[in-house]
Amino acid sequence: MGKGHQDDIMKCFREIKGNIIFIWGRQDPHLPFAGRRLICETLEKNGVQYEWHEFNAQHAFLRDEGLRYDAALVSNLYEAR
Repeated sequence: MGKGHQDDIMKCFREIKGNIIFIWGRQDPHLPFAGRRLICETLEKNGVQYEWHEFNAQHAFLRDEGLRYDAALVSNLYEAR
């Protein structure tokens, strides 16, 4: 799904038997809104059970290293639970 990739991950959604959780950063340049919509539509079409969460953050904002890590957002997410 990422820019320049030809891995056709969408075909794998037909094979999923469990639940999936998706956590997205809305400012992720690797997978824009249209790509996320396509994933959501494909999941629905294939009857996959999933949770979907989008945050105003960049790609990899949960990974606790690098410039994109958003410690304040991650802290707020844990406090909300």
